[in-house]
Amino acid sequence: MPLEFWKWFDEKRRELDISDSAIARLAGVAQSVISRARTEEQPIGHEALAKIAPVLKTPISVAYRLAGYIESTGAPSPEHAEWNNLFELLSDADQEEMLAIARVKAKRGRSEKTKTR
Repeated sequence: MPLEFWKWFDEKRRELDISDSAIARLAGVAQSVISRARTEEQPIGHEALAKIAPVLKTPISVAYRLAGYIESTGAPSPEHAEWNNLFELLSDADQEEMLAIARVKAKRGRSEKTKTR
């Protein structure tokens, strides 16, 4: 995980007065997910990070960008900006549903790309 990610993570953790283990518990992920990332053994995966970001009161897209999963290219496209704005207006349950749908579609897209190669 990039240094910028850990600066943000620790700043949010201090701001919320919460420990790594409490973040993991509230996010519903194993504490080892965070500890392995801290020791550079294994980065925090997309799914775990999507659960951790709301605990840190941060949009998932921001956490992904800081973790290096989304390239920071300046201003987002109009479609991406609209998607982010609409996503933020959804309830937590609806956000989870949309993420589940996107994961299925992304997996299907990867499978189709693999078949055409």
